[in-house]
Order: sequence, then structure tokens, then C-alpha cells
Amino acid sequence: MARKDNKGRNLKTGEYQRPDGRYEYRYKDEITGKRNSVYAADLASLREMEKRINKDMDDLLITDASVKKLTVNTLFERYMATKNIKERTKKNYIRMWDYRIRNTLGNIRVVDFKTSHVRTFFSALSDEGLAHSTIKGLYGLLNPSFELAVEDGIIRKNPVTGTLGDYGAPAKEKEALTLEQQEKLLKFVEQSNVYKPHLPMMQVMFGACLRVSETIGLTWSDVDMKNREIHVGGQLVYYEGDEGYCFHDSETKTDAGIRDIPM
Repeated sequence: MARKDNKGRNLKTGEYQRPDGRYEYRYKDEITGKRNSVYAADLASLREMEKRINKDMDDLLITDASVKKLTVNTLFERYMATKNIKERTKKNYIRMWDYRIRNTLGNIRVVDFKTSHVRTFFSALSDEGLAHSTIKGLYGLLNPSFELAVEDGIIRKNPVTGTLGDYGAPAKEKEALTLEQQEKLLKFVEQSNVYKPHLPMMQVMFGACLRVSETIGLTWSDVDMKNREIHVGGQLVYYEGDEGYCFHDSETKTDAGIRDIPM
């Protein structure tokens, strides 16, 4: 015999009326295998919730209540755990997130996050005068995080994809020093009592086209006098580690940075 509520209406499978008069729908999430319950003050509202739950399960989305509470901050932490990146790069990503996103977008639930949230966020950053490249860096953290949420069956669609646009100030074009400017700079350094000790380092940097971090990371074993080559295979970088800020031996910024430079 079908169960009925206190108004004599038939209750469907999984539907219950509690002693306090509220309605409950019990179901099993087909992906996680967990049993869940949702509640409503009336039967009509409960059945609207049932429709949404069944739609989510038909679309292979996780309906587990704990997943629905997942915030953008927690999603980012989950995304970072999947990345195989250099420690310094990871720390830079986390620093960017903490400074700009953690206390703004970070506490929004993933299932509640809308495209308008990120567009409004980027617009506000533009008004602050941030460069397009900086906003692009934040987009590069948000977009793959939400892509992971799609892949994990938490949301149907990535709300961040396609929102970068032209927010932010355009990057200023960088101009390399001309040979004449390089000669003038080196001459100035040579004649300066303050900067003259740095002259050999600057000559190596100019002559070999090395970054500062690559230059100060060189050791004598990198200098091949027999074949007249400088082997660049790493760099010395300054960032915050487990023991505070200090210099760290690091790999080159990219694989292309590993190179032999003729002397």
C-alpha cells in the first residue's frame, strides 16, 4: 500500500513526511554511492528538488551534499594538488590566489558561481589599473580550476571560459638596449666607484644574453674554458621557502633555457 502524507496524498519512492510536518526525499548518489536526504516545507517544493536531483544524476553530476558545499578556494586547492609544477611556480600561484581571489571569489560555492561573478571581478581589477597580463594570470588559475570541476561532475559548464576579453591595461612594449646604449652603460659602471665591482657580471650578462638569475647561478663547473662555452642549466632565485625568504638553486624557467653559449 502506498504511503500517504497527512493530507492523504500518495508519496513516491524515497519521499517521507517527518513528524514535524516537513517533507524528506532520500536517495543514493549514483556516482559516490552515498545516501543523501533533502528537505522541504511542502510536497510541491520537495518534488521540484527531486527534479533537479534527477536531472543532475541523468547528466552524471555528483549530487552529494558535501560536494555542493565545495567553495572556489577548496576547488583551487584540489586543482593545485593535480599539478606537477616547480615549487617556486606553485608558490607564486598560491601567492596570486591569496592576494586577489581568496577573500573575493574564493568563498563562493562552486555550484553557485556564475559568469557574472568573474566578469565583475575582472572589471573591478581593470578599474584598479591592473595590467591585462596580470588579469590573464588570474584567469589562468580560475579557468582550469573550474574545468576540473566539470571533469569531476560537480558542474555542467565552466563559467570562466571565454571571460578574459580585453580587461586590464595593455602591456607596454619592451625595448632592448641598443649597442650604443650598452656601451655607454658599461662605461658608466666602469668609471663608478659604487658600481664598478659589478662590471664583470654585467659584461657576462650582455655578452652571453643571460638573465640575472642565470648569471648569479653560474658556477665554475658551468664554464668550459677548453671548448670556450658557458653551460646554462639552472638559476639562483630568491623566494619564500620553508625557512623563510632565501636564495634557492632552481631549474631554468623553461626547458629552452638549458643551453650552451659560446664565449
